[in-house]
Amino acid sequence: MAETREIFTVLSDGADEGIEYVGKAPGAAQSTDEQAPVLPAVDSSGNLQNIPLRQEGDDPSGVDAIPALSFKDSAGNLDFPQLTADGKIPVSLDAAGTAASNSGVATIAALNTEQDVVALTLGNNESISVSQAMGGAFQPVVWVLYHDDNSSLNEIARFVTGPGDFQHTANMDNITFTTGGTGTQRMVLRATQLRGKLTDVHGTISLLNLG
Repeated sequence: MAETREIFTVLSDGADEGIEYVGKAPGAAQSTDEQAPVLPAVDSSGNLQNIPLRQEGDDPSGVDAIPALSFKDSAGNLDFPQLTADGKIPVSLDAAGTAASNSGVATIAALNTEQDVVALTLGNNESISVSQAMGGAFQPVVWVLYHDDNSSLNEIARFVTGPGDFQHTANMDNITFTTGGTGTQRMVLRATQLRGKLTDVHGTISLLNLG
């Protein structure tokens, strides 16, 4: 009969009784077997935990894990970074949000009277980043860009066009605001002709709707 090797008790259970380490083949279930800590992680309560394995696309919610080079996609699931063919991380400089713009033309009805030239309709409780406003006319004109919050006008920017500068573009990359929760919401560009024969005025508004 073959010699049978003694099992050495190298672990201790919760009652300080010696127990053997249960060997597991790769891929075998953990079940409730006692284990010797191997590459353990410490959870937020200061307790040892096994490092859980998660596949690409899994939901990490409620899982303690060591920091890893992974990202969350727009649905909140794990997503591994993808490299280009030459081993570089692809980077997009496109601004977040949905771009919107509108152009319009109006004929001035009276001097020194502010009137709408172009407008963009917005939704309620939306975050807006104003990109640009352009106004042009062959007579001196004061331009004012407003957020129309249910008929309450909040001035965003103003500029003047006239001889030597018949068209002006105002860039406003960092101006953001949140639309009101009720009523009609608009971005509107208005013009006031200061003097001269009544003329046409041309305007454009561009923005990013951040949702």
